[in-house]
Amino acid sequence: MLVGVSVFLGVAGRRDASETTRRLAQLRAEGLPTTPAELDRWYAAVPADENIAIPLLDAVTSLRLPANTDTNLPFVGHAATPPRGQALAEPVRSRMVALVADNRESLEGIHAALQRPRVRFPVNLSAGANTLLPHLPSLKRSAQALALEALLAADQGNSDRASRALLDGLRVGQTLRHDPVLISGLVGLACETMTTGAAEHVLSRGILSDSQLRELQSAFHRAATNQNFYASIVGEICMADQIRHMSASNAVAWFGASAGTSMSEVIGTARLWMYVAMGMNRRDYGVALAVLDDLRLNARRPFPERLRGAETISEATQRRLSANYLPLASGMIAGEASTAAKDARSTAILEAAAVACAVERFRLVHTNRLPESLDSIVPEFLPVIPPDPMDGQPLRYRPLTNGYVVYSIGEDNHDSDGIEFSRRQKGQRRSDWDYTFTVER
Repeated sequence: MLVGVSVFLGVAGRRDASETTRRLAQLRAEGLPTTPAELDRWYAAVPADENIAIPLLDAVTSLRLPANTDTNLPFVGHAATPPRGQALAEPVRSRMVALVADNRESLEGIHAALQRPRVRFPVNLSAGANTLLPHLPSLKRSAQALALEALLAADQGNSDRASRALLDGLRVGQTLRHDPVLISGLVGLACETMTTGAAEHVLSRGILSDSQLRELQSAFHRAATNQNFYASIVGEICMADQIRHMSASNAVAWFGASAGTSMSEVIGTARLWMYVAMGMNRRDYGVALAVLDDLRLNARRPFPERLRGAETISEATQRRLSANYLPLASGMIAGEASTAAKDARSTAILEAAAVACAVERFRLVHTNRLPESLDSIVPEFLPVIPPDPMDGQPLRYRPLTNGYVVYSIGEDNHDSDGIEFSRRQKGQRRSDWDYTFTVER
C-alpha cells in the first residue's frame, strides 16, 4: 500500500510540478514577480518629493480623533448619520465643529499630501507573511476624518470644503489600490465606501455647483474603473511562495492546532508535520499558485464575466480542497474568489455615485426637476449609462417621493426596486436589497 501511495504521489507530483513551472514561466514572461523579494522590487520606489505616503502619514499621526467606539459622532465613531438632506442635530453638530477645528492643521496636511502624483508606502514586502502594514489603520482614520469633514461642510453650506473632502476621500482609497497586498485593497475599498456614504449627504444638501459636480462625477467614475484586486492577487501569488519553502515545524506553527491537547488535535498536528516533512507542501504551493493565477487572469475580464469566472474558480477550488488533503493551500486560497464580488459591489456604488452627480447637474439646469429616466441625461450630462457589474444591463434609476436612487440589482441578481440594506422590510431575506446611491431632500 505504501508503495502504491508513493507511486501515486510521485506521478501527481510530477504533473503538478510541470504545471507550476509553466505558470511561473508565464508570470515571469509578463514581467511579474513570483517571490516576496521580487514583489518588494516590483512595488516601485517613488521620488520623495512626489510620494503621497510620507507627508500623508505624518499628517495622520497628528490627528486627534475619539475612539472608534464613540457613539456621538458619525464616521469616526458609531453614531448614525442624520437623515439625508436634514441638518445636523445638536449636540452632535457642536462636537463635529470642535473636532474639525481641533484637527484643521492635520486635515490641511492630508489634503496637501493627496495632491502629489504617486505613492509607495514604506513597507518591506520581502518579509512575506511577516510584512508589517502599520499605515492601514492610519489611512482608514484619514478617510473617516474626511467623511466627517464633508458632512459638516455640507451642513454649513460650504461647497468648496465639502467637494474637496469627498475628492480626497476617494484619493485615500485609491492610494491603497497600488499596494500589492490583499488587506490593503480591502481597506481601500472601505475608505471608498465611507466616501460614497458621505457623498449621499453632500448631494442631498444641494450645495454643489455644476463644475464641482462634474469634477466629482469624473472622480467617482475613475475610481470605479480601478476596482479590481489585480495587484493584490499578484501579491498573494508571491506570498504563496513561502509555502514551498516551509519547514515542518513552521507549518505546524502556522497551520497546526492552537492548543494541541486533544487526541484528534495531536493526530492532526502529527499528520501535518509528516506531510510537510515528506515535501508535500510543494503540492500545496502548486495548487495555490494555479488558483491565484486563474484569479489574476480573471481580474482582467470585464463585469459580469469576471463574477461568473470567479464563481467557476471558487466552485472548482472547493471541490479540490474537499477531495484532497491540502492544509497549506486551503489556509491561503479558500476565500480569495470573493474579491470579485467585492469588486463588483464597489464598482456599482461608485458608478451609481457618478450617475447621481450627472442627475444633480440636470437638476441645476432644469429648476430642481428630476429626469424621468437616465436616458434624459445622456449624452449632455452623462456620456453613457454605466453597465451594472452584476448583469451587464444599464444601472437602474428610480425617482422617490423626496429624491431618487441610482442602483445595481445586487448580489442576488434580482431587481428589488432600489431597496437599500438599511431599509429592508422586516422578514425580508438577507439578499433582498440592492447596491444603492440615494439622494433625498
